[in-house]
Amino acid sequence: MTLTLFLFLIIMMLVIFMAYKRLKFVRGFEHIPNPKSIPFFGNALQLTGPPTEFFRLMLEYSEKYRDMFLLWVGPRPFVFLYQADAIQPLLNSSVHIEKSLEYKLTEPFLGTGLVTSTGQKWHSQRKLLTPVFHYNMLENYLQTVMTESNILVEQLQKEVSNGSFDIVPYMKLAAMDIICKLTLGYQLDSQTSSNLEYVHAIEELMSIMQRRFITPWLKPNILFNCTSYAVRQQKCLDILNEFSRKIIQKKKEEYHDLQKNKSTLDINSNILQRKKGKVFLDLLIEISENESRLTDSELMEEVNTFIFAGHDTTSTTVSWCLYALGFHPEIQEKILQELDEKIPDFGKCPLKTSDMISLEYLECCVKEVLRLYPPVPLIARHVTTPLELPNQVIPPGTSVLVNVYSLHRDPENFPDPNAFNPDRFLTGELANKNPFSYIPFSAGPRNCIGQKLAMQMIKIILCNIIKNYKIRTTEKEESLKLFSEVVLVNENGIHIAIERR
Repeated sequence: MTLTLFLFLIIMMLVIFMAYKRLKFVRGFEHIPNPKSIPFFGNALQLTGPPTEFFRLMLEYSEKYRDMFLLWVGPRPFVFLYQADAIQPLLNSSVHIEKSLEYKLTEPFLGTGLVTSTGQKWHSQRKLLTPVFHYNMLENYLQTVMTESNILVEQLQKEVSNGSFDIVPYMKLAAMDIICKLTLGYQLDSQTSSNLEYVHAIEELMSIMQRRFITPWLKPNILFNCTSYAVRQQKCLDILNEFSRKIIQKKKEEYHDLQKNKSTLDINSNILQRKKGKVFLDLLIEISENESRLTDSELMEEVNTFIFAGHDTTSTTVSWCLYALGFHPEIQEKILQELDEKIPDFGKCPLKTSDMISLEYLECCVKEVLRLYPPVPLIARHVTTPLELPNQVIPPGTSVLVNVYSLHRDPENFPDPNAFNPDRFLTGELANKNPFSYIPFSAGPRNCIGQKLAMQMIKIILCNIIKNYKIRTTEKEESLKLFSEVVLVNENGIHIAIERR
């Protein structure tokens, strides 16, 4: 009897202690506005609709609650930020670099590569990969982008004078060919053979991951593994990993054969001096062998990460660029005029990075599209230590989301925020603004490592398309049904019409 009473008291004390901790945690959010929630479920029942409805609600709450707002999904708090002053302490921090818990759903595909890793491993990976994206390396990649964009132009010929069509599938295949060539040195030819097993596997894998993002009961592995999604995911992973494994093995053999044929190898020489014609995987293997050995699994993680992050964001950005430019034939003509003046032999001679940098007006157009349609509209972090904002301290254990879409349309930083106006980047409108008011490639220590390469790719593809076609858009922005599928997408695709110049 005494033992039973003792155990009961212990249990009651634990319950009271846990309740006290929970109450203290919840009180940490009492000054953050939030839509009405219900016990146990929080706001989860309001978020059970399609992803387009969630995106609409997010924008509605952003307008209603000016600084930030809170959503409870069951017991988990999600704080949304969309003001530059509040975002800066989060993204500029070297401590708050852990991605949200949802990113763990990508680990079957990406492992703990640069996108998903955290702590010391992330710092080591970032340092290791930085030389691969050095400015001096970009010129090696430009001809590949040009070659594949030429194929894209040929593929688009079938849509001439056919009226409106979805540009996204074309762009995804072109971006996949470019990224695979730059990453693996492998000619995938997905634009001309779109039934390739690898292409279908990666598309299905991304679809399954997105389904898990928006379906609460599919997030726990113990439940997910009981579904047909898990079987399909494993099948896709087997295809992708086998494909990458063979190429990694071949590249490593080529590297070791090359070293055997050299009488000496100065491993302390500048790596960037010896990179002509090499692709991402070649450079990664060389850096790894000379400085910090990576296992084949770790090499595969970085390769998959680059393919995943590179092809989807690039294809999405170019698609939105064409959509926006389709409303403005006069801007297309200005881009073409600049191209003819700055690079009169475009398409007939090898490109240089200086050529693409000289296209200043085109860059302003791309930046304005990135403002209106940021490729990654939500950036998520998991806060493990208190996050100190100007007027609020966010408790550890919180998921904090940066609403880039609303941030970029803040009228305080961008007058007439919904208008497409590339000149705002010519006039230095942002010069006196908080640098965190415009973050299309994120910001701070965890910004996009490949953003310079991405800008070069986008500009080359756009130049090639605009040089060959006039773009027209008929679907108004008001009719778009946007949502975040990692990248910003429209429910029915991004539709344009083209005609030959």
